[in-house]
Amino acid sequence: MNIFLSISILAFVFLTNVYSLSNLWFIRHCDKIDDENPCCSNEGYLRAENWENYFSKMPINLSYIYAANYDLGKNEICEKKERYKPNKNCNKSQRMILTADAIYNKMDTIEKYNIDYCVGDYKDLIDNSETKENKDILIVWEHNEIVDMINYVGIELAKWPDDIDVYNIVFMIDMETEKLYYDCYNYETNELGCIDSVEDW
Repeated sequence: MNIFLSISILAFVFLTNVYSLSNLWFIRHCDKIDDENPCCSNEGYLRAENWENYFSKMPINLSYIYAANYDLGKNEICEKKERYKPNKNCNKSQRMILTADAIYNKMDTIEKYNIDYCVGDYKDLIDNSETKENKDILIVWEHNEIVDMINYVGIELAKWPDDIDVYNIVFMIDMETEKLYYDCYNYETNELGCIDSVEDW
């Protein structure tokens, strides 16, 4: 873990639950075009295609990837295992799948790709992750529920600040040391480092 542990510690506490996996990773879905068009932007596609370059550098056993399935809305039924073409029926869940697809298709270490959960099902997802012994799990999700998942595991993290609209941030929970770390990855320069507003968070 030398590469990742060199990054500044965001926060750490002892977890209230005992998990058997090694590391739990979180990234956001691909960048949207704008508030009026929630489809994945060209930059978002490029970022999704290059996440593999980041994770392949990490000395980890990335074996499972989770992304939220298409969700018609809070009062509708989640249509499980349904794929959507780029820029069609766009929403956050579609952008999660596009991002996860790009990573899954490039990393031959991933044994399982799970889209059984919708936005709002994060507690069930985290509870399910307890069975992944000695494996690293990557969760591609929407930013507010990433914070909810981190809090649910037992680490206190403030809600996502309104003034931080970044898509290159990575969170990692080391389940053995029970600490939370963060990182940012610039796919254009292949370099690590976060902006000041993220550092201040």
